[in-house]
Amino acid sequence: MTIDSSQLISGEIMNSRHGSQGVSCTLQALIVLGFLAFPAPGVSGQEATDEAASFPCEPAPSSGADGLGAPIDTATVTIGGEALQVCYRAPSARGRPVFGHSLTYTDTRWVVQYDTLWNTGMVIHTAAAVEVAGIRVDPGSYAIYAIPSSTDWMIALSPDTDGFLSGEPYSEDAHAREAGRAMVRAGGTAGYVERLTVHGEPAGSSTGSLVLEWERTQVRIPIRLAETRATLTCELRGAPERLAQRGSPPDSVMVRLGGREAKLCYGRPSVRDRKIFGGLVPYDDLWRTGANEATVIHLPFPAEIAGIAVDPGDYAILTIPSRGDWVVVVNASTNQWGRVTPTVGGGRSQYSEGVRAQEVGRAMVRSGTTDGHVEMFTIRAEEAGADAAILVLEWENTWVRIPIRAR
Repeated sequence: MTIDSSQLISGEIMNSRHGSQGVSCTLQALIVLGFLAFPAPGVSGQEATDEAASFPCEPAPSSGADGLGAPIDTATVTIGGEALQVCYRAPSARGRPVFGHSLTYTDTRWVVQYDTLWNTGMVIHTAAAVEVAGIRVDPGSYAIYAIPSSTDWMIALSPDTDGFLSGEPYSEDAHAREAGRAMVRAGGTAGYVERLTVHGEPAGSSTGSLVLEWERTQVRIPIRLAETRATLTCELRGAPERLAQRGSPPDSVMVRLGGREAKLCYGRPSVRDRKIFGGLVPYDDLWRTGANEATVIHLPFPAEIAGIAVDPGDYAILTIPSRGDWVVVVNASTNQWGRVTPTVGGGRSQYSEGVRAQEVGRAMVRSGTTDGHVEMFTIRAEEAGADAAILVLEWENTWVRIPIRAR
């Protein structure tokens, strides 16, 4: 899904301040194609029952368009002893169709338009470092908004909750502060849900989900403690039958460094009679080093990637191709999907300042010409000593070598 400036709406999202006066949550979501406002607050919020969630939500003065008030509610999910709380507006459908796609700019039948940035009215508060749909965030409060569709949704997290209270259009500065964007699963509910509802579901000692339900739509946002993220597992988006239909299939390679193992997960696009480097993949532009999900290496031990020291964890491996040596970029944000720069295929860059701030480092690596044509993008690991290896990237007629070693 490509997002451009025409899909950005002006609006306000809940503000969260954790201090002696608690947290204030306010929403005025304006939807494009009619600027239909959600009902405003008129009912006092429900305080969290879990004492570990120390973020009370307080209602704000009414500012809505229809005077019917939408209550403020809370949801809590406890993961590994850490309670995460969500403050959110809970508007009702009141006989209106909620999610849909307008064919014209005058069609305002739907409360929430598909493929348009939507203010979900949710702010998540966490006292621990967590990953929300793969987006790593430090302790704090984060506004959650979404781009709904008939299938999977894209969500985004922003620590700039004050920016949504200003009533100004979604700006480049606000986009630059995003912690990241990620795709999440959407499906159907068991029955009709009149009022927007959010609840938490623990799924293990260090994982869980926030579940959003409204009308007949359910969206699940996975959450896990950042310190205990599972390693050596390729995280793929979509049902197994959809994965099997991908034109660029997912693959992985084990990287053995001495007696230890790491795992690299990536997508494998094919040439298909196209010019790849300097064409489909431009020179001097950031590339996700594969297709679909970001190319990610899972390291359960400290290592060096092209001389860049990394702690145990999961890291996206991005590259900047050129006619000579390439640049490899190691980033702790692993939730990037699809093209990451606006110069390829148009749209807005997913590689915002917030994502770039999570870079661990950049380094130059060698490239050259393969002996023959390589139709499908391939990454393999070559041993290079007792505790070292070389990641060899090959596609079209180009190879790139990225050294890696255990520390």
